Amino acid sequence: WEDHRTEPLLRIIATCATLQPKSIILENVPNFEHIEGGNPFNHVIHALNDIGYTVNHTTQQASHQHPTALTRLFIRGVRKDLADINPELFQ
Repeated sequence: WEDHRTEPLLRIIATCATLQPKSIILENVPNFEHIEGGNPFNHVIHALNDIGYTVNHTTQQASHQHPTALTRLFIRGVRKDLADINPELFQ
């Protein structure tokens, strides 16, 4: 998908592919899941899976992470080699 607004997100994925952090959390607007029929969202999920992450996502109020009461989409990934990590930590 080609959209100049997604350039930062693609750079983050490329950086994760290179550095392989143990976990990653991406934050976006809730509608990101539905833009262009979900193509950008699905691309991010598949890209993170392809570079070695188990991925889940949730939409929630971000008042404890953000100074305003915004609803945000959180995409969380944990490296697949860390399979013994407690999944409840990412819910």
